[in-house]
Parts: sequence; C-alpha cells; structure tokens
Amino acid sequence: MLQQCFVWRVFVAVSHHKTNTWVTGKPFISKKCRLDVSFWPKSKPVICQVSHSPTPLRWKSLATTSRVVVGVATLYAVDRCFASILARLSITFPSSLAGMLFTFISLLALQKVELYSKSVSEHIFDWFLPSVQFLARWLAVFFVPNLVLLPLFPVKDPLEVLRMVILVVVCLIATLLFTAYVASFLSVKERLWNQRSSSAPPAVASKTDPPSAFITSFWSISSMASAVGLYSLMMKKRHFSSVLFYCYSLSTTLTGFCLGQRVPTFVKKWMHPITFCTVFTISALFLISRWIAIPFDVALNTYLRRGVGWWRITEGGSAGNLLLTFLSPAVVSFAFQMYSRRKYMQQYMVTLLLSCTLASLFGLFSTAFMAKVLQLAPIARVSLIPRSITVPLAVAISSMLHGSISLTSTAVAVTGILGANVNKELLSLLGIYPFVARGIAVGASSHGLGTAAMAEEPEAFPFAAISMTLVATISTILTSFPIIRRWLLLVAGLPCASFPK
Repeated sequence: MLQQCFVWRVFVAVSHHKTNTWVTGKPFISKKCRLDVSFWPKSKPVICQVSHSPTPLRWKSLATTSRVVVGVATLYAVDRCFASILARLSITFPSSLAGMLFTFISLLALQKVELYSKSVSEHIFDWFLPSVQFLARWLAVFFVPNLVLLPLFPVKDPLEVLRMVILVVVCLIATLLFTAYVASFLSVKERLWNQRSSSAPPAVASKTDPPSAFITSFWSISSMASAVGLYSLMMKKRHFSSVLFYCYSLSTTLTGFCLGQRVPTFVKKWMHPITFCTVFTISALFLISRWIAIPFDVALNTYLRRGVGWWRITEGGSAGNLLLTFLSPAVVSFAFQMYSRRKYMQQYMVTLLLSCTLASLFGLFSTAFMAKVLQLAPIARVSLIPRSITVPLAVAISSMLHGSISLTSTAVAVTGILGANVNKELLSLLGIYPFVARGIAVGASSHGLGTAAMAEEPEAFPFAAISMTLVATISTILTSFPIIRRWLLLVAGLPCASFPK
C-alpha cells in the first residue's frame, strides 16, 4: 500500500509540470494511506520551478506588442481613409488632422454608452494606450526627414536669406508671446484657473524614459555595419547598394534620436532632441557621401524620396519615407491625449477658440508687415505669410497668394525647429506657467514640431494639439476670402493688381 501511495504521489507531481514539491495545508497522505482522492485533503499547488511554458511576463509583453502593432496600423488606416475621402471631395485639408478630429469627437460621443460598467470610450482608450505611448515615445523622430532636406534649399542671395531668418525669428517670438498673454488674459477673465496652474510651474517630465542603452547600442552598431558594407561594395565592385543605404539612413536617424534623448538636461533646454537628431543625421549623410564618393545632394535625395513607397527599397524607397509613414498615425493619436484632458478643454473652450482666432489673424498680418519692413522680394513676402501653419495648409495658403511652395515649406520647417528649441524656455523665462496658455501659444506659433516638443508637459500638450489644428484651419478659412487676401497684400506692401484675386 505504501508503494502504491508513493507511485500516486509521483504521478501527481509529474502531472503538475514536473514539480518536485507539493505544498499542502495538511499532510499530503492520510494516516490510512487511502488511494481514493475523495478522502485526501485539498492541496495548494505552487508554480513549478522547472517549466518550459512561457512565463506570464512574456505573454504580457507579447500581447502588448501585438496591441501596439494593431493599434498603429488602425490609426494609419484611419488616416488613409480620410485621405481618400478628402481627395474624392477635392478638399485641401491634412488627412491626419481630420482623422484626429474625427477620433476625438467619436470618443466624446461614445462616453455615455456603457459596456461592462465602463463607457465604450474608456474601453477604446485603454486598448489604444500602448500604441499611443509608443508613438509619443518616438514622436520627435517622425518630423526629422523633412528637416534633413533643409540643406537643399537654394541660396541665391545670402542677405535675402538672412532677412528671411530674421523675419521668422521675430514673428515666431511675437506670435508666441501675443497668444500666451491673450490666452492668460481670457482665462483669468473667465475665472477658470485652478490653483496648480496659477501658482507654480507645471512639472515638466517626460511620460516615457529615453530609449534603453541596448536599443541605442543596437542602432549604433547597425549604422556602423551598414557604413562598412557600403564602403566595401563601392571600393571592390563599384556598386551602390540601396538596401545598405536604406539600413544606414534608418539606423543613423534612430541613433541620433536615442543620443539626443540622453544629452544632459542643460543641453536639452536649448537644443531639443529633434534638432540634435536632424544635425546628427545630416552630418552622418555628409560623412558617408564623402566616404563612398557620391555627391552630398544625392545622399540627401536618396534619404527621402517623395511619392515612393517605403517598402520599395530596390525601387527608390527610402528610410525617410518609412519614418514619415508613422507621422500620420502619430498625429491621429493626439486625439487620445486630448480626450484624457477633455474636462480641462471643456472648461477653457471659449479661451481656446478666441485665442486661436486672434492668433491666426496676428500670425498672418504680422508676418506680412515684417516682410514689408525688411524689404523682402515680392515672392518671398507672400510665401512666408503662412510660416506658422502646418505644411499641407501652409502650401494651400501660399498657392492662394501665388507664392513659392518650396519657400513656404522651408519657412514652415525653420519656424517649427526654432519653436521646438526656444518656446518652452522663453515662456518659463517670462513667467508664463499656466498650462493652458503654454499649450495654446506653442501650438499656434510653431505647429506640429512645437506641439511634439510639448509632449513632455502632459497637461499642456492637448491644448497645443488642438491649437495647432484650429489655427491652421482658421487661417486657411480666412485666407480663402478675397478681401482678406487683398488686405494681406496691402499690409505686405504689394499692389493687389499684380496678383490674381
């Protein structure tokens, strides 16, 4: 009987993942050593020490990764859907902003629909949260490809370029401060400031840690390995490998971003990781072009090719295209940031609408006036007017004013990168701490790049996102009226008859 009991115990142990011990609240075998299980005391099994099954942590990590992939793909699909709809309707409006507004309004509409003791909006928000956090972590790097092409801007008259830079800097600061003080004034008049936003500076802390040392090392090693491979092929076979250049460009950009996140705090104050990553990538492309003996402009144009799918590596697809692909779902994900601060936004809705309307008027007309004061060329005056608006709508405004699209795009990029570096520090230096004023001012003065820089201030970020959208939309609507266009041309010192109505 004892042997039978021993065999039974071995069988039970093996059936529980080969565990060598069995924890029970009472003696495992009764005194009579019965084989009938009904006579046994209830046992309390523990997790086996030797098991080949995946741990719960691994399963959780796999599930989170799957949610990130599916979530980003869903946000990208929303953007593509709106791009198709807007194209069919012949409406000039960024599909990512349309998707962001649609998602935000949908979340608000589904708040009152209950499902398993929570609203449908809360379920959607919780499910997309890993994707939103992933996009927020890497948000800045998605803006880099457009900035890397800045050295391709043709410089015909250095003095003219200097005057344009002065205009961008002066108007950026003027729009930032004007909007900040207007938003502060309106919010105080409404008596809606809470104690935290009016008494002390907000806690400026990133919601996610910088990329780990392993990720930084991985992309650094990948960059160096790709560079060595490119050099070997060019020297031995005189063959340029698109695949290796693709890998080099992507890994170099991500390395620059990872290193930019790890620079000392005092450097970050005046050199945002976006700027660091841009300078790092341009320098790396310049070095590789010298090393493998190709023109620098060819390296830049190979880094980002408009209208070519990122997956067509051997047919002209580039790393810049891949990074830009993530920009649209990242902008759509702003809706979840706005939804998380919906109560604040509801409280300050009047302040938000009035501030954005006044900021739109001030931004357009102050730029036109400064262009006249600095005696810029006529084409430069009209091209720089929409400098503080996101690129798709800035191009639309420039077309209505018959400006240069390339010059407008460059001015928008320079405005954004300057705003990302100086906006927050300038507002803090002047004692402007309320998160509503900070968010509205940054979004209104430096569009998407400035908004991305505000991601480190969770309370101000939603206001920056909606401010960027409202200012771009209001400015486009205003410029669509012929009388506004005539006034802009008059303020810029240009005869209205020289431009079609």
